[in-house]
Amino acid sequence: QWMAPESQQGHSYSERCDIYSFAIVLYELFSGQVPFLEFEGKIRSAEIPKKICEENLRPTIPVNVPEHVRVVMRSCWQHSPEYRPPM
Repeated sequence: QWMAPESQQGHSYSERCDIYSFAIVLYELFSGQVPFLEFEGKIRSAEIPKKICEENLRPTIPVNVPEHVRVVMRSCWQHSPEYRPPM
């Protein structure tokens, strides 16, 4: 669930995959929660990767996360790799 949607779908790897993963790690660091745990009991865990790829599912960023970090997370976990910022 830390893998970029294009990696989960078997597309070629690029540094933009790491940028997506960076955003998920940021979420984990700032929220103190395992990504996508909030969907436990609502979505079968086996369905989460499919929803990440097909429905752009992302964790809900807690309100206590600073706005500038929220902006970075959202930017880095964009569905399309070309919209993610370079590092």
